[in-house]
Amino acid sequence: MDQNQQIITWLKDAHAFEQSLEIILQAQIAESRDVPEMQQRLQQHLEETREHRRRVASALGTLGESPSKIKTLAGGFMGMLEGLSTAVFQDRAIKNVLADYAMEHFEIACYRSLRVAANEAGFTDIATMCEEILKEETAMAEWLEEQIPDITRAHLQGQPAKL
Repeated sequence: MDQNQQIITWLKDAHAFEQSLEIILQAQIAESRDVPEMQQRLQQHLEETREHRRRVASALGTLGESPSKIKTLAGGFMGMLEGLSTAVFQDRAIKNVLADYAMEHFEIACYRSLRVAANEAGFTDIATMCEEILKEETAMAEWLEEQIPDITRAHLQGQPAKL
C-alpha cells in the first residue's frame, strides 16, 4: 500500500471511530442526568466529536475519497456494543470513565500517527487538522483522568456517579 492510500485508510478508520464515539457519548449523556457538570462536559465532547468526524470526512473529500460505509456501520455497531457491555455492571460509571479514558488515548495515538504520515506526504492541511483534533482529545483525556478518583470514591461510598 502506498503512502497516500495508507493515509486514506487511516482517515476512514478515524471517521468510523468518531462515529462510534458519538453513539457512546449520547448514551452516557443520557445516563449522567444526575451529574450536570459531567453531562455538560460529555455534551461538549460530543459536539467536538461530531466536528472531528465532519473534518475527517472533509479531508477525505480533498483526497477524492469518502468515508467507508462499511467501517462507519461497523463503528456504529461497536459503539452500541460498548455501551451495552458496561450497562449491566453496578460499577458502570467507573467502567465507563476507564473505557473513555482508554479510547481518548487510542484516538490521541492515532491522530499523532496520522499527523506524521500527513506531514511526510506533504498534506499539511490534514496534518494541521490532526494537530487541532489532538488538542481537544488531549483535553478530554485529561478531564477524564481527573474524574477517576471522584467517581471511584463515590462508588465505594455508595453514592451515585454516572458516566
